[in-house]
Amino acid sequence: MIRAGFMLLTKGSPRICLAGHIGVGHVFSHSGFVQDDSLGFLTVVNFVKELFGLDIKLVGTSVDGDSIKVFTSYGGVGIGKPRRGLTPFEISALRKAGGDPLFVQRLALEIFGRFYGNGISESAVSFMYALSESILDSLNRAIPESKLLKCEDEISSDIVWGVNIDFWGVPLAILATVNGSKIGLGPCEDLEGNVYKGVKFRVLRSLRALKIPTIVVESKAFNPALSVDVPSFLVRYNEEVDNSAVALSLVDSLKELGYPFLFISKAFPLLSKPAIEVESKKFVSRLLRLVKAFYRVKTSKSKVLILGELAKLISEDAGGVSFMSSRVNKVARAVGLMPGTGAVISMCLPKGYIKEHKIPFVTEDDLAKMTQVVRKAVIRLWDRIEDAQRELNLKFKALGG
Repeated sequence: MIRAGFMLLTKGSPRICLAGHIGVGHVFSHSGFVQDDSLGFLTVVNFVKELFGLDIKLVGTSVDGDSIKVFTSYGGVGIGKPRRGLTPFEISALRKAGGDPLFVQRLALEIFGRFYGNGISESAVSFMYALSESILDSLNRAIPESKLLKCEDEISSDIVWGVNIDFWGVPLAILATVNGSKIGLGPCEDLEGNVYKGVKFRVLRSLRALKIPTIVVESKAFNPALSVDVPSFLVRYNEEVDNSAVALSLVDSLKELGYPFLFISKAFPLLSKPAIEVESKKFVSRLLRLVKAFYRVKTSKSKVLILGELAKLISEDAGGVSFMSSRVNKVARAVGLMPGTGAVISMCLPKGYIKEHKIPFVTEDDLAKMTQVVRKAVIRLWDRIEDAQRELNLKFKALGG
């Protein structure tokens, strides 16, 4: 059933894009940053699900050898295969998986308790990948006019799905991306945001959606650099690089809805040296200090303590330096945002939340509110579309997009 207020866009080109991704297993980064990196993906899927009247449910989970298979409504199937296989206890837990499949990270937490990326928790991350893949497969089967492309690579197994619709008179391209690894590594996120690269470029080109103003929905995260008393929305862009019309449309929507939010207009600067290389240098210095210390010590206790610090460094801080290639980071910066094209909305968390939960997870209320915000923001952006497109055209070429 297609709900009132929109139809599939079969003629002409979209003029606004809504994009969101999941970085499968990208929970921790450097400096104490911790997130549920699925909020953007879930928002896009929920946006589409509600418009088309779809009911995406988790049909079941099975294990074939060391392969995890997840089945969702409309014939959706996703497969993950953890690099080091599965224990009988993991298999038993996976077969009991239940709940709303849209809450990918929460389901993984319910099964495994906690997990880390970078190959530390391969079974949990492979399950999340399989679940995410099955959701996009469901959408692709339920909406034949949509487009889906995959990277056939065990390490960077990205999937990009998109469709064009007319949303209350707004020609809109909707884009959902899975950045993840079938075998539970990474993730590599060179195709996050609206990066014009690989299968994401091909999907955007097929949707006729290149170089249009874009709302990018990101994660639910705790960032020690941001102080909030309650969970709040966060709108970020760089006024010299990104699209102020998109950012202001998001801010207007949040003001109208009365939700608490922060607004940062100097995020994501273009630097002569990619930010990820600066952080990588710091990471390597810490890594080398620990390796040298391990070489020098003689007692078991000292070795165990150093290995504990190494494990923490790899399972947490490494997430902030391994998620994106330097060449992509230099242009698209930390969230994969092409110059001139858009702005980013996410959620930020107070310190008390992370002290209690340790790892964030998206709730039904989070998802409902974020979906509501972006619906309004799309309409607001349409009211200033000429300004947004003019700004995009001026900045995109000038800033290396």
